[in-house]
Amino acid sequence: MIFRSPWNGFPDVEVQTTVSKLKSHPDYDAAKHGDQDAALRVIDQLFKLGKVTDPCDLIVPVLQLDQGKQNMLAIAYALRLSRELGAEVFLGICQSNQVSHTGADAVTRILGQPTFLGQIAPGRRVVIADDVATFGTTLANLRGWIEHQGAHVIRATTLGATFGGTKLAQSKDAFAELLEKYPEVEILSRNLGFTPDCFTGRETHFLTQVPSREKMRALVAASEKVRALLNPIGEYNHRMDQLLKDGLSTTDARKELEAKEPALVSARDNQVVIQRRAQLLGERQASTHEKKRSQRL
Repeated sequence: MIFRSPWNGFPDVEVQTTVSKLKSHPDYDAAKHGDQDAALRVIDQLFKLGKVTDPCDLIVPVLQLDQGKQNMLAIAYALRLSRELGAEVFLGICQSNQVSHTGADAVTRILGQPTFLGQIAPGRRVVIADDVATFGTTLANLRGWIEHQGAHVIRATTLGATFGGTKLAQSKDAFAELLEKYPEVEILSRNLGFTPDCFTGRETHFLTQVPSREKMRALVAASEKVRALLNPIGEYNHRMDQLLKDGLSTTDARKELEAKEPALVSARDNQVVIQRRAQLLGERQASTHEKKRSQRL
């Protein structure tokens, strides 16, 4: 399930370097695909003191699989930020679906919305961290997930950003232009789980540049098809309940869903596994925090 918050003057993304310098680093590919030591070497060479100075309680990195591998760059960056800011790295929230945005086109980024799982205490001041900001979709959805639980995201920061990627908040003029040209974005955003004022600056620019109403309507139609996959556990449970009410056993209902909706079943099963992993990470971090607290006492 997706939550987004209105931007309300949210600051630009703070970056450490250029995307070209980041991707040309000899350890970049290994770090992107799960090598923690490689990620730490990237951070050691590209991190600049004083770029991020916001007082905060927690740093939440984007925990995600990229092409099947855990991207370690955001985690390594969060660890380095924690030393700079004196804040705790929080690993209790992770991306719950596999949406690889590396090299993805604009339509894929709009429809391939990342979803998140994991709980965070309300009232905490949070900085979110990732490797690269392009459309800002991942950062927007992570921010929304955190703020939906009552914590406050004060800053987003990445190692690098593509052109325009640092402008998460859309301008009022750009938003007005989009609504005037394509009022259908109201339906598009609703299918994706939020209101159109929550699109990022880059998303707003892309949607405004869609060349025809026909193509915009095709994009809206495509969003209808992916809507169920943005909340696969809820949709799966709803479909199962319907089949059970029709008299099928749990086993037969599952088999029928596997035959008719294999993508939904696969997405639901993946999210259950990731949800459990997020719970374990949160429990482990809470246990570690309590041990440290006891030692101080």
